[in-house]
Amino acid sequence: MENHGKYGEQIYTHGKDSLFLNLFIASELNWKQKGIRLKQETLFPDEATTKLSVTGGAGRFTLMVRYPSWVKEGALKILVNGKQVPYQQKPSSYIAINRSWKKGDVIQVELPMRTIIEPMLHVPEYVAIMHGPILLSARTDTKISED
Repeated sequence: MENHGKYGEQIYTHGKDSLFLNLFIASELNWKQKGIRLKQETLFPDEATTKLSVTGGAGRFTLMVRYPSWVKEGALKILVNGKQVPYQQKPSSYIAINRSWKKGDVIQVELPMRTIIEPMLHVPEYVAIMHGPILLSARTDTKISED
C-alpha cells in the first residue's frame, strides 16, 4: 500500500558520496553532511521536466538521477549547465553524474511521458492505461446507483 504522505521523505536519499534524485517533486534539500543546498522546481506531471539548482555550497559528489521505467529507452534527457549528459543506462535505473558541484549549477531533466497499456498482475483480463506514471483509467462499478 502506498502512503502518499510519505513521498517527501523519499524525494532525495543519500549514501556516502552519492545523492539520489528519486522523485520529481518541487522541493528544497539541505544536505548538511556535504554543505550543499539544492532546489527542485517542477510542475510535474503537468510538465514532463524538472530543474534542479545548486543554491548553496560546493563539493564533489555523484548525483544519481532516476531513469523511470515509464520513460521510453533513450528518451530521457539530462542537461548540466546547458550541456547534455551522455549515458548508457536503460529505464528502471539511475544515471550517475560525478563532478564537482558549485552554487549556480543547474540540472535539467526531461522526462517525456508516453501512453501505454499495462497488464494487471493476477488479473489477466484487465489492463491499466497509463500516461507516464499516471493511471488514466480503471475498472469501476457499472451499476447505476438508485441514491
